[in-house]
Amino acid sequence: MDLSHVILRIVVTDLPTSTLWYQRMLELEPMEPDDGTSVFLLTPSTALQLREEDEVTSTAPGCDLSLRVPDLGVAVAHVESLGIAHSDVVTLGEASGMFLVQDPDGREVTFLQVAT
Repeated sequence: MDLSHVILRIVVTDLPTSTLWYQRMLELEPMEPDDGTSVFLLTPSTALQLREEDEVTSTAPGCDLSLRVPDLGVAVAHVESLGIAHSDVVTLGEASGMFLVQDPDGREVTFLQVAT
């Protein structure tokens, strides 16, 4: 099966707050279609869509978000420059590691560097 596009949908409780948080974190401008969502084009074929609901369960299936980055140190510096708390960096090998932040709904977002 060939996939031409992947959309990851995340339910949030406050669309404006979450849109701003992800905009700052991802350093991307959101598209805001007329359907009450915010969409971030992560790659030419991958999008993150935020949709507002009254209640969110941060542990619900499908709520894990991992972002692979080329340089974990740069990602840590970026998160710290935004004043966002993060976990300690965990080393996963010689050139691999990860750390976590929480979005406005308490959902964990993992930043991951994988050795190439």
